[in-house]
Amino acid sequence: MKVLVTGGAGYIGSVTVEQLIETGNQVAVFDNLSQGHRAAVHEDAEFIVGDLANRDDVDSAIYAFRPDAGNTAPASIARPRQKPRRSARPSHGWGSGGSGGNRARYCRLP
Repeated sequence: MKVLVTGGAGYIGSVTVEQLIETGNQVAVFDNLSQGHRAAVHEDAEFIVGDLANRDDVDSAIYAFRPDAGNTAPASIARPRQKPRRSARPSHGWGSGGSGGNRARYCRLP
């Protein structure tokens, strides 16, 4: 299965990517590196630099990789409990459920 992992350059995302690859999945990491590190991206994963707040970045990544599923890794487990950060935009469907089922609503695929 082709899986797009947003936040895959952070700790939680990189562990998720490693497990997905170990179970035979083809993985692409989509990350803006604001809290993650390029060195954390698994060598067998495709790396796409982009920001979830930028619709064109998301559209381009999904169009290029054509994932079967998506997974969003949080930047931090502790931070949401301590001081939630407001999103630049409300949830747009991609990654929020992990299935990618709402991506057509968000992305402009031909």
